[in-house]
Amino acid sequence: VLSLALAGTGLIRTRRRLQGGAMPGKYRHADGGVYSGEWKGFSKHGFGSYTYPSGSIYSGEWKENVKEGFGTYRYATGGAYLGEWKKGNPSGMGIRVYKSGNTAHGNFVDGKLESALPADVCEASIERSMRAAKNAALVAKERNQTIYQKVVTELIGLLPIILVILVHKLPQIFYALASEGTTRVIMLFLAPLS
Repeated sequence: VLSLALAGTGLIRTRRRLQGGAMPGKYRHADGGVYSGEWKGFSKHGFGSYTYPSGSIYSGEWKENVKEGFGTYRYATGGAYLGEWKKGNPSGMGIRVYKSGNTAHGNFVDGKLESALPADVCEASIERSMRAAKNAALVAKERNQTIYQKVVTELIGLLPIILVILVHKLPQIFYALASEGTTRVIMLFLAPLS
């Protein structure tokens, strides 16, 4: 079982290297902002969530430290933007929900609504943004587990295999435990404890 646990640890380390795990899953920046998610070397890259010092939160896709792709931004003061991002700004199809509850949907350029469109036209972009935010949250949760939680998670996945191996070995294990020599060793080991 110990060798399986060590093998599980090796799998986790290899998987982390392949995911570009040069940085920890959760990183606190000097300004107080916290990023949780995937890395490529020392850059935010892939799915991740960034909590700004103000309390605003971006969850979605990153490319080389820049919000790029699809994601959601929840403003600390209320409201949100869901949609496409380019070069760190809301650009492309999206919807801006204001604190008042009013909405603006359409094509955004550098964070400003360029052309208003019906909500159903923007629907696919919004759905993709929600999926990106969900993936970012899942990645952040997985990357922030301690090594022990990761080993346990991997072992739980291996549990059916371990049980199959142990079931076939149970008669041998019981026979070994019942032998006279094993009983003496157990008694000698437990004697100082009483």
